[in-house]
Amino acid sequence: MTALLHATGGNVRPTITTEKSKAGLSSLDEHWRDLFRHIAPQGDEFLIILWGPGSASKGWFRVRDLEFAHTGLPSRVQAAIGRPEFYCISLGNTYFGAVTIEEDEYWIVSRDLS
Repeated sequence: MTALLHATGGNVRPTITTEKSKAGLSSLDEHWRDLFRHIAPQGDEFLIILWGPGSASKGWFRVRDLEFAHTGLPSRVQAAIGRPEFYCISLGNTYFGAVTIEEDEYWIVSRDLS
């Protein structure tokens, strides 16, 4: 679970920020494509933890994003849990990404762990 510190630690700086709005959510969806290339470079599977109380204690879930062109994951997470927040990591633990809400902005945090 130490990977989560890349998004929750005190010295975290976002890779991308966008306003917390409907347009900002659309922007997150567009930026997901770039992040996805690093998270799943060999295919379409990666590990994910959705935001929520106790979610980190449940651990990582292996998922496959089959959405055409790998877009819209933040919007799909928003529709499922009411907020677009999640943490993801490549299967080889070489790349970490997260979408978080910080005050009036959405953040995308990404880190090369290799």
